[in-house]
Amino acid sequence: MINISNRFSQFNQEPLYNTKAVVQRTGVAADTLRAWERRYGVPFPERTEGRQRAYSERDIALIDWLRQQTESGLTISQAVALLQTGSTIDQSTTYDVAGLQELSNKCVQALLSFDVLKADAILNQAFSMYPVETVCIDVIERVMVAIGDGWHAGTISISQEHAATAFMSLKLSNLIHQARTRSNRGLIIVATVPGEQHELGVMMVALFLMRRGWRVIYLGSNLPTSELLHTVQRLKPKLVALSATTRENYSQAAHLLQELNKLTKPLIIGYGGAALSGKEQQKILPGSFLGYNADQACDTIEQLLA
Repeated sequence: MINISNRFSQFNQEPLYNTKAVVQRTGVAADTLRAWERRYGVPFPERTEGRQRAYSERDIALIDWLRQQTESGLTISQAVALLQTGSTIDQSTTYDVAGLQELSNKCVQALLSFDVLKADAILNQAFSMYPVETVCIDVIERVMVAIGDGWHAGTISISQEHAATAFMSLKLSNLIHQARTRSNRGLIIVATVPGEQHELGVMMVALFLMRRGWRVIYLGSNLPTSELLHTVQRLKPKLVALSATTRENYSQAAHLLQELNKLTKPLIIGYGGAALSGKEQQKILPGSFLGYNADQACDTIEQLLA
């Protein structure tokens, strides 16, 4: 058990270290540090006369603690929430699991009853209580996993699964529209591989990246290889992020990644999804595996672009 409010009081607060030193000591990329500072207000380094960031031992300890929390399974928004409340937690658990689970269960029942107004009200309640990223990963994703498992088990009908997916897709589309930015941080293209119809996870990646200030072109699901390659050559993004969730789409994904890898550099390639998450696959596929959820994917993307 750790009392977070007292966790960093013993560390020196004199601003002695530049960003490069902090990156070397913590392993957290400079872009990620800036994203945390911009989105959450932590860390909050001093500025030198030349407007360069200057970090203290206390800042470094805080950054390292946040890194440990994300590596243990928390999202960065959850870790920051714990930091801000000064609560006492067990590091192996996330915050307010029961509340998030209850919202997820209520949303599942509303969607199975085709009551989209009630489901929408439940999600709006969740968004009023938690950060967008937390709701997406700990409510929306959990809801869709439960419904998908029910469909595979034969306890949920195809109509119920389709209606739930359409509802969540529309909800995420609206969030993406609201999050669009003209930021000059850089252009990222996000899409699924050809043949892939499951797009909720990759939509979350697009949404989270936009909320971190990146300019994102989301190309949706089942885009032909030739179209994606043409768009990449035309727009010249800093990074392309692809998703494949089903085994049937693995060969398509591998082919597309190989074709992207042939394009003129610099182009960073990232991929995710259950079909591409195996350790052996990651050894042979070009590009970088981005992680097991949208928040991890965005952290990895920012590290790749640092």
